[in-house]
Amino acid sequence: MNEGSPLQRVLSLFLTALAFVVLQGLSAVAVLETMDHPAVPWAGAALFLLLGSWAARQRRWSSSAVFGVGALFVFHVCSQMEGCESYVREGSNRGNLGALRQRVAEVRSRTGIFPAELDLSGIRSPRIPEHRAVLPGAVHGSTPTDSGRWGYDPASGTVFVDCTHLTRQSGLPWNGY
Repeated sequence: MNEGSPLQRVLSLFLTALAFVVLQGLSAVAVLETMDHPAVPWAGAALFLLLGSWAARQRRWSSSAVFGVGALFVFHVCSQMEGCESYVREGSNRGNLGALRQRVAEVRSRTGIFPAELDLSGIRSPRIPEHRAVLPGAVHGSTPTDSGRWGYDPASGTVFVDCTHLTRQSGLPWNGY
């Protein structure tokens, strides 16, 4: 590998990105949400063509074969990501729901009453596939309106996901958690 080869540039970029991910302490949810971006397949295809053309120019057919098998493996893994992504999103939503319920319980233990408004600071809106464009904030009331937002009933302190669609992993309605 000479000093300015495309492979060296790609490896350097990959290692820099990997170091960034590790140093930022990104979770699996953040990495999978990044993989959901529409530019990722195009970047993967460009990387595949770049490395494949480099291996062909170097006439290293053994490395080309290894690269081809590796690319097939990566494409297979990427095709299986949708199920994993829905599992991770469901877990993220359930974790955020637990955090919101904890906040309500803490306010009630301090003041003796449920808060009038739900504190959503640091909590993102639920990520539900059936609700692509979700507005921030919470819906007030005890009955679900299928908005895809957080639901909150200040009278009882109930926090729920305001969605009546079924989850992909457990088959339960989102508002049933």
